[in-house]
Amino acid sequence: MIKQERYQISSVARATGLSVHTIRAWEKRYKVISPERTETGRRLYGREDIRKLTYLKRLVDEGNPIGLVAGLSADQLENRVGATGDPALGPQAPGGRKCSVLVVGEALRGMFHARERDLEDLEPLAHYGSLDSVPHPPVSSPVDLLVVDTPTLFSETIRAVADLLRDCGARRAILVYGFAQRETLRQLLSQPAITAIRGPLRPADLRLAAKAEIESVRSPIGAAEPKTSGDGGLPATAIPPRRYSREQLARLSRIASTVQCECPQHLGKLLSDLTAFEQYSLECENRSLDDARIHAFLHSATARARALLEEALSRVLESEGISI
Repeated sequence: MIKQERYQISSVARATGLSVHTIRAWEKRYKVISPERTETGRRLYGREDIRKLTYLKRLVDEGNPIGLVAGLSADQLENRVGATGDPALGPQAPGGRKCSVLVVGEALRGMFHARERDLEDLEPLAHYGSLDSVPHPPVSSPVDLLVVDTPTLFSETIRAVADLLRDCGARRAILVYGFAQRETLRQLLSQPAITAIRGPLRPADLRLAAKAEIESVRSPIGAAEPKTSGDGGLPATAIPPRRYSREQLARLSRIASTVQCECPQHLGKLLSDLTAFEQYSLECENRSLDDARIHAFLHSATARARALLEEALSRVLESEGISI
């Protein structure tokens, strides 16, 4: 009899986009899944558990109360969302092709060279032993995902990964690390495109993490629930870049006063307040991990609201013929 692969709750959270707290709550209140337990009481989940949780999240995100869909089987949930295939089969880039990966790190190099079955859905475009050995440009083909393994994590490591992410054109990065100071990990809050995972990582965990990262790229801004990195709720949604500087918004308040419609002026004031709070939530002092999580969520939510208002302002300026 073939032994089924089992996953820890952190891996399931990364694969489904649900927080660890939500998974435990649904399990306790609605009995949606019944994970196995180790001798020490640690939960272990199977692929069918991941499949069911993935469909449940989709339905809840669409507005269905969890209490009304919790009792459905995985097949019934699949029919409900009109999905095809198994959502836990592995990461796929848009168009159904394999997920192209730029791999950095000796441990990861060996993992891919061993042709692990769990990594069949990932297509490594290039392997480099360390961040220092990556050439410029790193690859000539489009990259979906950057995966970096490093034994130690410092501020300069985060900057190097962020630079490489920009150079290779990938939208997301998975950063596997061995040891890091708490303050260094907090710096990752300003890098929402990078998800840090404490190593060592099994091939199955890497596959699930890659799937979660690719799905987060597909998710539109303004989804019903922020994507989480699986470590308890830190947002993984990319922060949209700002379209207007504070100088432009200040200039708008002077220009808009000369036209009859005051909507540009009102939108400019709202955007000025939002951008200020966005920066405040990013820089606000974090006294605990829970404090850091809520500020990270505030930063992400404010950025998404700001992006929507920027689009509204852009349309109003075009309609009024105003240039800033």
